[in-house]
Amino acid sequence: MLPLMDRDRKALKKALSSSRSSAFTQQIAEADEVRDDAFVVFRNTCETATRRRSKPDLIAAGQLLMRLIEAQGYSLQAMGYSAQTGVLNSLFDSLKEAPAVAAIAAIGAGEVLSELVDA
Repeated sequence: MLPLMDRDRKALKKALSSSRSSAFTQQIAEADEVRDDAFVVFRNTCETATRRRSKPDLIAAGQLLMRLIEAQGYSLQAMGYSAQTGVLNSLFDSLKEAPAVAAIAAIGAGEVLSELVDA
């Protein structure tokens, strides 16, 4: 009887000390960090363009892109997974419009946008 109780006690202790999250939860959290970083890089690239005083065309392109970003949420990386996905999809739709495509090309943000889409 004592060995059975000892085995059950060990199993209970193990169950109580285990993390409640799964490996999948950890993968989601890691993927979200990658996506958050990619968004911040894209946003910062657009914002940097707004400060190119010697290049008015880049300032205008950066301002257009920043308006699109700010319409969705300047700090959207702080949103929950699902909300962030929805907002990013909306941002991606607005970035497909011709003026946005031209602005992305003008400031050379195509690569960082691709990284964000991939993330």
